[in-house]
Amino acid sequence: FDDGANFLAKAHGYRALGDAVICLLDITVRGGLGGIDIAAALREALPSARIYLVSGYSAEWQEKQKVLAKLDIGFIAKPYHLRELRVRLFGHGTPNS
Repeated sequence: FDDGANFLAKAHGYRALGDAVICLLDITVRGGLGGIDIAAALREALPSARIYLVSGYSAEWQEKQKVLAKLDIGFIAKPYHLRELRVRLFGHGTPNS
């Protein structure tokens, strides 16, 4: 999606997919809603989705960690390798394989 507002406007259309929906959102989205705002609204729109904030600025995650943990929103630090992302999202393999 080209921006957060557009994504949120269409999010309800993915509700039927349940936990098959995985959303990776950068915390520092520029020009509109940021990743944290989008993630909080998205949790409401897609209660079963697996939502992760992604950033190289972990301090921003720590600042909001308690609020987002209640919403079941995870965090993935940059940089990461595809194999690490696969383990985090799908739980198989090992980060070093």
